[in-house]
Amino acid sequence: MLRLLEWNINQRNWKNANIPDFVAGEIIKPRSDASPDVVALTEFARGIGWDNFQAVLKGNGYTLFYNPNTNEKGVLLAIKDSKYLKVVSEASVEMGSDPSLCPHFLQLTVEYAEVPLTIICTRILIEKESNGDYKKRKIQLDSLINHLTVGQKTILLGDFNNSYIRGQENEEYSRVSNEYKGKATEFYNYHMLKDEFNKVGFKVHTPKGKTNSWGGYIKNDHIIASDDVKISSVEYSWRFIENNPNYYNVNPNDSKSWENWRTKKDRIGYPDHAILTATAEI
Repeated sequence: MLRLLEWNINQRNWKNANIPDFVAGEIIKPRSDASPDVVALTEFARGIGWDNFQAVLKGNGYTLFYNPNTNEKGVLLAIKDSKYLKVVSEASVEMGSDPSLCPHFLQLTVEYAEVPLTIICTRILIEKESNGDYKKRKIQLDSLINHLTVGQKTILLGDFNNSYIRGQENEEYSRVSNEYKGKATEFYNYHMLKDEFNKVGFKVHTPKGKTNSWGGYIKNDHIIASDDVKISSVEYSWRFIENNPNYYNVNPNDSKSWENWRTKKDRIGYPDHAILTATAEI
Protein backbone atom coordinates (compact mmCIF):
# COMPACT_ATOMS: atom_id res chain seq x y z
CA MET A 1 0.00 0.00 0.00
CA LEU A 2 1.33 3.42 -1.03
CA ARG A 3 0.68 6.47 1.12
CA LEU A 4 0.07 9.64 -0.88
CA LEU A 5 0.25 13.33 0.06
CA GLU A 6 -0.53 16.38 -2.09
CA TRP A 7 -0.28 19.99 -0.91
CA ASN A 8 -0.38 23.43 -2.51
CA ILE A 9 2.21 25.36 -0.48
CA ASN A 10 1.34 28.83 -1.83
CA GLN A 11 4.65 30.09 -3.20
CA ARG A 12 2.59 32.36 -5.45
CA ASN A 13 5.07 35.21 -5.20
CA TRP A 14 7.87 33.05 -6.60
CA LYS A 15 10.26 36.01 -6.95
CA ASN A 16 10.39 36.12 -3.15
CA ALA A 17 9.68 32.45 -2.45
CA ASN A 18 9.85 31.46 1.20
CA ILE A 19 9.12 27.92 2.38
CA PRO A 20 8.36 28.06 6.12
CA ASP A 21 10.30 25.56 8.23
CA PHE A 22 7.15 23.82 9.44
CA VAL A 23 6.23 22.67 5.92
CA ALA A 24 8.89 19.94 5.76
CA GLY A 25 8.05 18.79 9.27
CA GLU A 26 4.39 18.54 8.40
CA ILE A 27 5.13 16.44 5.32
CA ILE A 28 7.24 13.85 7.12
CA LYS A 29 4.93 13.67 10.14
CA PRO A 30 3.50 10.14 10.31
CA ARG A 31 -0.14 9.66 9.38
CA SER A 32 -1.60 6.40 10.63
CA ASP A 33 1.60 4.42 11.07
CA ALA A 34 4.01 5.93 8.53
CA SER A 35 5.09 8.99 6.59
CA PRO A 36 3.90 9.32 2.96
CA ASP A 37 5.66 7.37 0.23
CA VAL A 38 4.78 9.89 -2.48
CA VAL A 39 4.69 13.66 -1.89
CA ALA A 40 3.36 16.06 -4.53
CA LEU A 41 3.65 19.82 -3.99
CA THR A 42 2.09 22.49 -6.17
CA GLU A 43 2.85 26.22 -6.21
CA PHE A 44 6.37 25.19 -5.26
CA ALA A 45 9.44 27.39 -5.74
CA ARG A 46 13.02 27.27 -4.55
CA GLY A 47 13.81 30.29 -2.43
CA ILE A 48 14.32 31.16 1.22
CA GLY A 49 13.95 27.99 3.26
CA TRP A 50 14.75 25.68 0.34
CA ASP A 51 18.04 24.46 1.82
CA ASN A 52 16.38 23.46 5.09
CA PHE A 53 13.37 21.97 3.29
CA GLN A 54 15.39 19.65 1.06
CA ALA A 55 17.77 18.75 3.90
CA VAL A 56 14.87 17.59 6.08
CA LEU A 57 13.25 15.53 3.33
CA LYS A 58 16.51 14.00 2.12
CA GLY A 59 17.44 13.24 5.73
CA ASN A 60 14.21 11.29 6.04
CA GLY A 61 14.82 9.15 2.97
CA TYR A 62 13.20 11.14 0.18
CA THR A 63 14.53 11.77 -3.32
CA LEU A 64 13.32 15.07 -4.76
CA PHE A 65 12.34 15.94 -8.33
CA TYR A 66 11.17 19.38 -9.44
CA ASN A 67 10.92 21.81 -12.31
CA PRO A 68 14.41 22.89 -13.35
CA ASN A 69 13.36 26.47 -14.11
CA THR A 70 14.29 28.61 -11.10
CA ASN A 71 12.50 31.65 -12.51
CA GLU A 72 8.97 30.54 -11.76
CA LYS A 73 6.88 28.47 -9.42
CA GLY A 74 6.07 24.92 -10.39
CA VAL A 75 5.61 21.46 -8.90
CA LEU A 76 7.68 18.95 -6.95
CA LEU A 77 7.59 15.20 -6.39
CA ALA A 78 9.36 13.49 -3.49
CA ILE A 79 9.63 9.70 -3.40
CA LYS A 80 10.52 7.91 -0.18
CA ASP A 81 13.23 5.31 -0.56
CA SER A 82 12.25 1.75 0.36
CA LYS A 83 12.89 -1.80 -0.75
CA TYR A 84 9.42 -1.86 -2.36
CA LEU A 85 9.47 1.53 -4.09
CA LYS A 86 12.08 2.80 -6.55
CA VAL A 87 12.24 5.41 -9.30
CA VAL A 88 13.02 3.90 -12.70
CA SER A 89 12.88 6.94 -15.01
CA GLU A 90 14.14 10.45 -15.40
CA ALA A 91 11.73 13.22 -14.43
CA SER A 92 9.72 14.58 -17.35
CA VAL A 93 8.49 18.19 -17.27
CA GLU A 94 7.05 18.45 -20.78
CA MET A 95 3.96 16.90 -22.30
CA GLY A 96 4.95 17.41 -25.93
CA SER A 97 2.29 20.08 -26.40
CA ASP A 98 2.51 23.84 -26.69
CA PRO A 99 3.62 24.91 -23.17
CA SER A 100 1.10 27.76 -23.22
CA LEU A 101 -1.68 25.16 -23.42
CA CYS A 102 -0.39 22.97 -20.61
CA PRO A 103 -0.65 22.93 -16.81
CA HIS A 104 2.32 22.71 -14.49
CA PHE A 105 3.49 19.14 -14.92
CA LEU A 106 6.03 16.67 -13.58
CA GLN A 107 6.03 12.93 -14.31
CA LEU A 108 7.99 9.97 -13.00
CA THR A 109 7.84 6.24 -13.50
CA VAL A 110 8.38 4.17 -10.37
CA GLU A 111 8.17 0.50 -9.55
CA TYR A 112 6.19 -0.53 -6.51
CA ALA A 113 6.71 -4.17 -5.61
CA GLU A 114 8.15 -4.52 -9.15
CA VAL A 115 4.94 -3.16 -10.73
CA PRO A 116 5.45 -0.10 -13.01
CA LEU A 117 3.47 2.97 -11.98
CA THR A 118 3.36 6.45 -13.51
CA ILE A 119 3.09 9.32 -11.04
CA ILE A 120 2.16 12.83 -12.16
CA CYS A 121 2.06 16.05 -10.16
CA THR A 122 0.13 18.86 -11.84
CA ARG A 123 -1.60 22.20 -11.38
CA ILE A 124 -4.11 23.79 -13.74
CA LEU A 125 -2.99 27.40 -14.17
CA ILE A 126 -5.37 30.29 -13.63
CA GLU A 127 -5.73 33.92 -14.64
CA LYS A 128 -8.76 36.03 -13.79
CA GLU A 129 -12.17 34.62 -12.98
CA SER A 130 -13.52 35.10 -16.51
CA ASN A 131 -15.06 33.00 -19.26
CA GLY A 132 -11.77 33.10 -21.15
CA ASP A 133 -9.86 31.97 -18.09
CA TYR A 134 -12.05 28.91 -17.58
CA LYS A 135 -11.87 28.05 -21.27
CA LYS A 136 -8.07 28.04 -20.94
CA ARG A 137 -8.33 25.80 -17.88
CA LYS A 138 -10.35 23.32 -19.94
CA ILE A 139 -7.70 23.40 -22.69
CA GLN A 140 -5.05 22.56 -20.08
CA LEU A 141 -7.17 19.65 -18.85
CA ASP A 142 -7.54 18.36 -22.42
CA SER A 143 -3.77 18.57 -22.93
CA LEU A 144 -3.20 16.62 -19.73
CA ILE A 145 -5.69 13.90 -20.60
CA ASN A 146 -4.35 13.58 -24.15
CA HIS A 147 -0.91 12.96 -22.67
CA LEU A 148 -2.02 9.98 -20.57
CA THR A 149 -1.23 6.45 -21.66
CA VAL A 150 -4.42 4.42 -21.46
CA GLY A 151 -3.83 0.99 -19.96
CA GLN A 152 -0.85 2.11 -17.89
CA LYS A 153 -1.21 2.24 -14.11
CA THR A 154 -1.16 5.93 -13.26
CA ILE A 155 -1.76 8.27 -10.32
CA LEU A 156 -2.15 12.03 -10.72
CA LEU A 157 -2.00 14.36 -7.72
CA GLY A 158 -2.61 18.07 -7.90
CA ASP A 159 -4.53 21.30 -7.75
CA PHE A 160 -7.05 21.28 -10.59
CA ASN A 161 -8.54 24.73 -9.93
CA ASN A 162 -12.06 23.61 -10.79
CA SER A 163 -13.67 26.10 -8.37
CA TYR A 164 -16.92 25.59 -6.47
CA ILE A 165 -18.71 22.30 -7.10
CA ARG A 166 -22.38 22.83 -7.96
CA GLY A 167 -24.96 20.07 -7.66
CA GLN A 168 -24.33 16.55 -6.42
CA GLU A 169 -20.67 15.61 -6.73
CA ASN A 170 -21.37 12.09 -7.96
CA GLU A 171 -23.58 13.17 -10.88
CA GLU A 172 -22.52 13.38 -14.50
CA TYR A 173 -22.10 16.86 -15.92
CA SER A 174 -25.18 16.49 -18.12
CA ARG A 175 -27.32 16.11 -14.99
CA VAL A 176 -26.03 19.28 -13.31
CA SER A 177 -25.07 21.50 -16.27
CA ASN A 178 -27.90 23.95 -15.52
CA GLU A 179 -26.25 24.66 -12.15
CA TYR A 180 -23.26 26.12 -14.03
CA LYS A 181 -25.14 27.85 -16.83
CA GLY A 182 -24.39 31.56 -17.13
CA LYS A 183 -21.31 31.32 -14.94
CA ALA A 184 -17.65 31.19 -15.98
CA THR A 185 -17.49 27.66 -14.58
CA GLU A 186 -19.81 26.38 -17.30
CA PHE A 187 -16.64 26.17 -19.42
CA TYR A 188 -14.62 24.18 -16.87
CA ASN A 189 -15.72 22.63 -13.59
CA TYR A 190 -15.44 19.60 -11.33
CA HIS A 191 -18.12 17.60 -13.15
CA MET A 192 -16.44 18.16 -16.51
CA LEU A 193 -13.13 17.13 -14.96
CA LYS A 194 -14.67 13.96 -13.60
CA ASP A 195 -16.46 13.04 -16.82
CA GLU A 196 -13.41 13.64 -19.05
CA PHE A 197 -11.21 11.39 -16.91
CA ASN A 198 -13.92 8.73 -16.76
CA LYS A 199 -13.91 8.58 -20.58
CA VAL A 200 -10.29 7.38 -20.58
CA GLY A 201 -10.58 4.94 -17.67
CA PHE A 202 -9.59 7.19 -14.77
CA LYS A 203 -11.46 8.09 -11.59
CA VAL A 204 -11.32 11.35 -9.65
CA HIS A 205 -10.97 10.84 -5.90
CA THR A 206 -12.09 13.74 -3.70
CA PRO A 207 -12.85 13.84 0.03
CA LYS A 208 -16.59 13.56 0.58
CA GLY A 209 -18.86 15.70 2.70
CA LYS A 210 -18.67 19.29 3.89
CA THR A 211 -14.95 19.77 3.73
CA ASN A 212 -12.71 21.94 1.57
CA SER A 213 -9.17 22.35 0.32
CA TRP A 214 -9.24 26.12 -0.25
CA GLY A 215 -11.23 29.25 0.46
CA GLY A 216 -13.53 27.76 3.07
CA TYR A 217 -15.78 25.97 0.58
CA ILE A 218 -13.89 24.85 -2.54
CA LYS A 219 -12.45 21.41 -3.35
CA ASN A 220 -9.66 22.08 -5.85
CA ASP A 221 -7.21 19.34 -4.85
CA HIS A 222 -7.76 15.79 -6.05
CA ILE A 223 -6.09 12.45 -6.58
CA ILE A 224 -6.92 10.84 -9.91
CA ALA A 225 -6.04 7.26 -10.74
CA SER A 226 -6.46 4.76 -13.53
CA ASP A 227 -9.23 2.28 -12.82
CA ASP A 228 -6.72 -0.48 -12.05
CA VAL A 229 -5.38 1.46 -9.03
CA LYS A 230 -7.49 1.39 -5.88
CA ILE A 231 -7.55 4.66 -3.93
CA SER A 232 -8.95 4.87 -0.40
CA SER A 233 -8.86 6.94 2.80
CA VAL A 234 -9.04 10.21 0.85
CA GLU A 235 -8.98 13.13 3.28
CA TYR A 236 -8.28 16.85 3.58
CA SER A 237 -6.46 17.98 6.70
CA TRP A 238 -5.96 21.45 8.19
CA ARG A 239 -4.09 20.20 11.21
CA PHE A 240 -1.02 22.23 10.25
CA ILE A 241 -2.75 25.43 11.40
CA GLU A 242 -3.28 24.07 14.91
CA ASN A 243 -1.06 25.82 17.46
CA ASN A 244 0.67 27.63 14.57
CA PRO A 245 0.95 31.37 15.32
CA ASN A 246 1.01 32.16 11.60
CA TYR A 247 -2.62 31.04 11.41
CA TYR A 248 -3.85 32.65 14.61
CA ASN A 249 -7.65 32.78 14.82
CA VAL A 250 -8.16 31.39 11.29
CA ASN A 251 -11.14 29.17 10.60
CA PRO A 252 -10.40 27.23 7.38
CA ASN A 253 -14.07 26.33 7.03
CA ASP A 254 -15.19 29.97 6.98
CA SER A 255 -14.57 31.78 3.70
CA LYS A 256 -14.45 35.28 5.20
CA SER A 257 -12.04 34.24 7.94
CA TRP A 258 -9.79 32.51 5.46
CA GLU A 259 -9.81 35.35 2.90
CA ASN A 260 -9.04 37.95 5.58
CA TRP A 261 -5.98 35.94 6.55
CA ARG A 262 -4.90 35.16 2.99
CA THR A 263 -4.94 38.76 1.72
CA LYS A 264 -2.34 39.94 4.22
CA LYS A 265 0.94 40.47 2.36
CA ASP A 266 3.05 38.68 4.95
CA ARG A 267 1.02 35.49 4.44
CA ILE A 268 2.33 34.84 0.94
CA GLY A 269 4.44 31.70 1.16
CA TYR A 270 2.38 30.11 3.93
CA PRO A 271 0.28 27.18 2.69
CA ASP A 272 -3.34 28.15 2.08
CA HIS A 273 -4.65 24.76 0.93
CA ALA A 274 -5.51 21.73 3.00
CA ILE A 275 -3.19 18.74 2.88
CA LEU A 276 -4.71 15.95 0.78
CA THR A 277 -3.83 12.38 1.75
CA ALA A 278 -4.88 8.95 0.54
CA THR A 279 -3.66 5.39 0.17
CA ALA A 280 -3.22 3.44 -3.06
CA GLU A 281 -3.23 -0.29 -3.75
CA ILE A 282 -1.45 -1.20 -6.98
